[in-house]
Amino acid sequence: MGDDLREQYQDFIADSVESMVGQTCNQNDAPDFWDIKELALQYQSTFLAPLPFKDDEHLAIGFHALEDSLLEAAREKYKVKADRLGEDLTSQLEKLVLRRGN
Repeated sequence: MGDDLREQYQDFIADSVESMVGQTCNQNDAPDFWDIKELALQYQSTFLAPLPFKDDEHLAIGFHALEDSLLEAAREKYKVKADRLGEDLTSQLEKLVLRRGN
């Protein structure tokens, strides 16, 4: 059960990052037209962390690298929190978040 829940939560993280990037950054537009301020707000409110790059770094990394960077940072943030909280509390929080997401 724990591994299945963990996998579902990893999917939730990936879906969340993909959704917020899709809503704020059109891959067909130049990066300077992306709504990085809105992306930062969504990322912060979802993962309780700032964007994992400096102010204008997104201009040089491109759409897919931006998405990959956000996903990697969100997963790392999750891992650090899960390690700190322990298995039982992490499982309870995963269940709560996944219920709210549905």
